[in-house]
Amino acid sequence: MTNNVSVWAPKLVKDGNQNLTDFIAYAKEKLTIYSDQEDEHGKGWHAGKWKTTHDRSVAMVFGYSLNAYKIERLFEHPFMDFVKAFVRQEQTISETKSIGDWLYIFRILHDVLLDMSSKNQPSIMNINVDIQIRVEESLKLSNNALKKKYHYGGKLEELYKWLVKSEILPTLPIRKNPFPRGVDKIEQLDEDSIKWSEGRCPSMHQMLSLADCFAKAESTKDRFYTSVLVLLCFAPSRGSEINSLTINSLQQEEDGKFYVMWYSGKGYGDIKKWIPTVMVDIVKEAFKRLIKIGALAREAAKYAFDNPDKFMRHKGCVTEDGLDESNPLTCTEFLNAMSMKDIGSKGRVLNWGDLHQKWIKKLIAQGNITYLALAKLVNQKYQNKDWPKNLKTGRPVWENLCLIREYEFSDEGCVKIFSWVSVSVNQINDQLGNRIGHDSTIWQRFGIKDEDGSEISLTSHQLRVWLNTHAMNGGMSDYQLAMWSGRADIRQNRAYDGRTKGEKDRLKNQIMEMDHKSKPSLLALFSARLPVALPILGVQREGVADFTGLGFCVHNFAQTPCTKSGECITCKEHVCIKGLPETLENLEQMELLIAEQLEKAKLAATDLTFGADRWVTHLGWKLVHIRAIIEKMKNPDVTNGALIRIPVTHDPSPTRRALNAKGQITELNNTENSNNQIKIQLKLLGGFSA
Repeated sequence: MTNNVSVWAPKLVKDGNQNLTDFIAYAKEKLTIYSDQEDEHGKGWHAGKWKTTHDRSVAMVFGYSLNAYKIERLFEHPFMDFVKAFVRQEQTISETKSIGDWLYIFRILHDVLLDMSSKNQPSIMNINVDIQIRVEESLKLSNNALKKKYHYGGKLEELYKWLVKSEILPTLPIRKNPFPRGVDKIEQLDEDSIKWSEGRCPSMHQMLSLADCFAKAESTKDRFYTSVLVLLCFAPSRGSEINSLTINSLQQEEDGKFYVMWYSGKGYGDIKKWIPTVMVDIVKEAFKRLIKIGALAREAAKYAFDNPDKFMRHKGCVTEDGLDESNPLTCTEFLNAMSMKDIGSKGRVLNWGDLHQKWIKKLIAQGNITYLALAKLVNQKYQNKDWPKNLKTGRPVWENLCLIREYEFSDEGCVKIFSWVSVSVNQINDQLGNRIGHDSTIWQRFGIKDEDGSEISLTSHQLRVWLNTHAMNGGMSDYQLAMWSGRADIRQNRAYDGRTKGEKDRLKNQIMEMDHKSKPSLLALFSARLPVALPILGVQREGVADFTGLGFCVHNFAQTPCTKSGECITCKEHVCIKGLPETLENLEQMELLIAEQLEKAKLAATDLTFGADRWVTHLGWKLVHIRAIIEKMKNPDVTNGALIRIPVTHDPSPTRRALNAKGQITELNNTENSNNQIKIQLKLLGGFSA
């Protein structure tokens, strides 16, 4: 089933009713998702409920029901048409199982509109401030948890913004979410929440056991799932994001560093997820395994694209070569083509009358079963919203990394050779946890137990918690952690903080163990992600320093703006600290880049390129300072926590320069060793002279 994924845009008309009519017509006639579904109320657009196309589908009921099987009452028109149009467009853009949140909001909105409609004809066009307030009051009185109300309130705000942007209700006030976000359970301090939080972060034994499974995996199933889990473990990622990877997502920079081009959810988008050096070989092997395992599924998808009206003839087919696509198939030929057993339980060949599956009966009722009919059936089932290109990456589906055939790992050997499907979060979680009624977990297949002898049960979500927790313990900043995890909102970090109370109190314990005259070290403050006061950096002024990624800026922004334009490394008001995480690595990377630029500037200067000599001076001056700082950081005689900054004589202010030019005595031209210091640093350039 191919879906049109373009988004409807309003015309420049004054009447919102016309835009509403155009939107409903567009969704009804142009969008195709769920058009093949039907129930007792009708087919496609006229059905009373739709089901998502996930492996474990979710019912979308356009009305009221106690369960997904029986609809008690449908929405009234014209409200019904708007809801279907809105849901169809949302699910076409990105199909999600949380669509039920939208339907819950629409039910409340429908009730309020119906109650305030004189003709019992609720319409989205009737929304006004009174309706908005009534809807909010209904949500407040509901029995939903505060966090759930927060999500519903967010949907309401999103709906109002969409109605205004779409010029259906251009003057509608956009009311903000009336509910606070609330406190994540992992942050709550009651006994139940603390117990839940302590079990949320996987243990080191569990994570090392996962690595052991990857190393020992031999079967195709184990090699596939352990490889998927490796890709979820080298950096914090969501299980659903695994399907945004392609066979070319693993990349290498010119400097030799490897990264995976990753599409992150929650509004972040594309990001380079850098691979830790110790995990490069493991990630490479995971990609190698997944590319090999999914080759046949990618081949099937490419064949379907190249041959839309042909069924993929495979080794299981029993028809003669060259059989016309429109020739009727026998029952045996049909079953073999569909990778189904043609022998019944009593050992005899099955006939058409022995087949009782609804989809087969429906196929038979449509006429002779041919390869052409099977091609249409295959396309309808496997060409979902991501066909022919992955919506996240824009690349063809047959380049997806984690693509497999349906029933790829079935013990009964009934793999659908002509199929291609993506791995779901539920399938990944089934491998990590012992879910009732499902296959064995990877732990069970490898005979691995937890440290107390119990069965191990995790989710892909907990892998992110483990990585985030250890990053927080290591002192990673909120911004870096959000970027590493692919989060647009750093506040979301809180939900993944699995540190124990003792770990969170580490800095407090350090302070308590010191005498009353001591203060926590700068590195301890940074590790605990606490503000660094200016006096700790030798600046006698109230306030805290700004972290630059290489050190701390102590400039007084209240007195004058920064005039360096990001040239922190040659600024006297920038302080580097030995032992600060990643500072040395970042400086060494900067050194390589500046040295490369300097060589190009030197080459241009020899060709008498105008202005190149100025760049030689500028880059050389910058490079000597970087190398001088690196040398001090690598010096074993310099203790961790030592402050490293360039001399004031190397960064005179404009005022001092003006005074010096007039021959006025300042501490700059009165410093005897100033020139000697510069000459010593210039030697670090290896022959360069200013």
